[in-house]
Amino acid sequence: MEKNSLVLRPILKNRYSQSQIMLVLEPSHSYQTLRYKIAWVDTRGKDISHISNFLLRNRYPVLDVGYFLAEELSKHKPDDSANLDTPKILSEKIKNEGRMLDGWNQPLICLTNLGILLEPDLGLHASNLLKDISKNTFLVILWDYFCDEPNLFHWGIQKQIFNLDFSDIGIKKIPFVDEI
Repeated sequence: MEKNSLVLRPILKNRYSQSQIMLVLEPSHSYQTLRYKIAWVDTRGKDISHISNFLLRNRYPVLDVGYFLAEELSKHKPDDSANLDTPKILSEKIKNEGRMLDGWNQPLICLTNLGILLEPDLGLHASNLLKDISKNTFLVILWDYFCDEPNLFHWGIQKQIFNLDFSDIGIKKIPFVDEI
């Protein structure tokens, strides 16, 4: 494992070998100098709520994007949803929720439940939106579905229509220690 790498490390919780997940994010010059700062964690087969709660308890900010945007949209009449500046709303939320970590030159936030970004009624260019946000905030995507190389995130059906495509920027996967 490289020094200054991003790693999810399982640690023993008690004598019954139940594990918790620890996100080890150390400053890495190679990450901090990239134009787009996005990494992802493959959470398939793992309890995403357990991971999210653990990260929150350890002061890593986690934003459930679907829940947040659904709450924002529910504050408006259905006819008004097309007039909302959803990218601005999400960008501001991420900016306000991101947290500076020791040794890092910009805030970090973990994102989960990104499917709402692909909702046709919202008319968002989800991949571009996240790339733009990542210029100022390091994004860690907690993804529990499929990822085809190079970095095409999808749900397994209609992947050519509903996807997050980061193949042009080559984001890195943060492995669990048992994957190294």
